[in-house]
Amino acid sequence: MSEPGDAGVPNDDFVVLSPEVCVLLDGVTPQADDDGCAHGVGWFVRTLGSALMRRLSGSPGAPLGDCVAAAITETAREHRRDGGRCDLGNRATPQATLLVVRCGPTSVDYFVLGDVTLLVDRPAGLLVITDDRGERLAQEFLHRYGHLPAGSGEAREAWDRYRALRNAPGGYWTAAADPHAARQGVTGAVARDSARGLLAMTDGATRYADLFGLTDWAGVHRLVTEHGVDELITRLRTHERAHPEPGRRRTKISDDATVVRIQL
Repeated sequence: MSEPGDAGVPNDDFVVLSPEVCVLLDGVTPQADDDGCAHGVGWFVRTLGSALMRRLSGSPGAPLGDCVAAAITETAREHRRDGGRCDLGNRATPQATLLVVRCGPTSVDYFVLGDVTLLVDRPAGLLVITDDRGERLAQEFLHRYGHLPAGSGEAREAWDRYRALRNAPGGYWTAAADPHAARQGVTGAVARDSARGLLAMTDGATRYADLFGLTDWAGVHRLVTEHGVDELITRLRTHERAHPEPGRRRTKISDDATVVRIQL
């Protein structure tokens, strides 16, 4: 299930599935300044996600990171079609967090870049896979600069420094125009016979647990298993409407939310 954060705004989450593969992207909301692109975030996630699925389908044994890098390169070429109007050197060029799962006969391989989350249900316990570098840096900046008046020049400068860490050494990473970002993904595999099911989620859905603290990861998994993915998003939206006030970590009342349940 995928639902926009605002019914009047296009959903910048994107998911594409095959019997063996799940590709999930969460488009990064652009800042007010010009991103140098003629296409936009929605176009970017659709183009990158589709290119990645083609790569994965055509090369079933290739490392996931290699497929991500090739898809980013292909999407950069698409940016430049029709006269090359897109400035891919712009730090704000359209980008996305990204999750890939490939279910093979003996293993479940994964690739995670950015604040998307994969839950793996195993007899040994729930395995939680995410890339929390951006969140950890954001918390560090909040600790150091959270006392600054909102909207002040000092606060804007502080968050400009935080955004400058995106796709930079020592910072946090997204899929944008540089294929080297694929080297930064969180990768791994679990044995196919030890994985009973998977949940793939964008951060607009995981906020039910990691932002609002309404349950833990085991509670999220139990809720979806017992009541379905729709119920998780319904409860999330109910809480968001009842508590619309912003917070230090909450920059949006609601966000695009996508949950994919895979039974093995």
